[in-house]
Amino acid sequence: MSASISIKKYLLTRFSLFGILVVLIWGLILKSSYEFAQDDTTEHYLFYDAELADNQQLELPISDDFKLITRHKDDLPGWVVEKIDAQLLPHNQSHYFNIENEHIYVLSYIRTTDASPIYVLHYFEDETSTFFPWFNVGISLLIAMLLIAIFSTHITLKTQIDTLHRYIDPYFKRAQEQLKFMEFQTFANTLTQSRQAEKEAQIQQRLVSAFLSHEVNTPITQINHALSRINQLDDIPLDALPVLDQLAKANTTLLETSRAILALQQIHNEELERLNVVDEFKELANNSAFSDLTLSLKTATSPKVMSHKYLLKLLFTQILKNALQYSQTNELGEQVLYVEVNDQGMQFSNVINSHSTHLGHGLGMSLIQQICHKMDWCCLSKQEDSLFTLTINYTEN
Repeated sequence: MSASISIKKYLLTRFSLFGILVVLIWGLILKSSYEFAQDDTTEHYLFYDAELADNQQLELPISDDFKLITRHKDDLPGWVVEKIDAQLLPHNQSHYFNIENEHIYVLSYIRTTDASPIYVLHYFEDETSTFFPWFNVGISLLIAMLLIAIFSTHITLKTQIDTLHRYIDPYFKRAQEQLKFMEFQTFANTLTQSRQAEKEAQIQQRLVSAFLSHEVNTPITQINHALSRINQLDDIPLDALPVLDQLAKANTTLLETSRAILALQQIHNEELERLNVVDEFKELANNSAFSDLTLSLKTATSPKVMSHKYLLKLLFTQILKNALQYSQTNELGEQVLYVEVNDQGMQFSNVINSHSTHLGHGLGMSLIQQICHKMDWCCLSKQEDSLFTLTINYTEN
């Protein structure tokens, strides 16, 4: 199994060679432009040669296959003499001519009006440009190689991305594959670890559900049956009746909480029912446990929503407990919870106690958010100055 490399190193290795070739070819282009007079430097070299001759740094005449420098018209080709006589070659201006497939640049140089002119001719034959066909072939090969490299790189990247997609797909059964690129492999390893952690969390959730379903519900049921048998006895002391009633209520609350926690793990469709949220909230708020909390309830309607009875009761219980624990006492000595209910949702507001230094209400607020998420409701909390507001929007009316 080959070691992974970074995408940066892979691309740099692939395309650095082409960068070097491009630099070399560009250097050949610049060199050939000078040698074959393919750029604007031709005029510069015509004047350069003329000034050297004028400064007597060259021994005239000079004649070879590439240039002719002289002061005498007799050394010039006949057609150049004709153009000079016809005054078609103004002084100190370069001129280009194509004579019998030969490129010729001509300069009649004169520094002062009383000096004799210096004639400079530069020759470039078509045969000297045989480099360019090979240059075109080289460029074509370079482009072909570049296209091949791009195509192969595209195939490699596509293959690696497809392999990464197989890692992302949770339902695709695959053998372990080593990704070519370090970045992809790191992502795949992190994703695998995350999936493993998620799987372990799901196992823990199922264990909790099984524990609540059997280990908790069974003794609760036994306690309920025992209380029922005690209530059937004729010689129960009167002082024991309130205690038995309290035990029965606590047992019922524990059973309902257990069922709500089970519903947080998984809700079965047959457990859902259309409930009147106002009636459910009032019934719970009238519990003696919340007798110290004053309710200000505004209801335009009494909407019925599809919900889980025990989850809804647990939701309202946490809201009431938070309000009772964190609400500021007003000038009348009351802790007030303001409630508004309409067809879209519910809103709960209360003035926060000055000793409360954090937004939200700890575990209770987290449980409220989890319940809303489980029932596909939208839950939003905010605090402005000392006023805390919890807004719950249900998606189904």
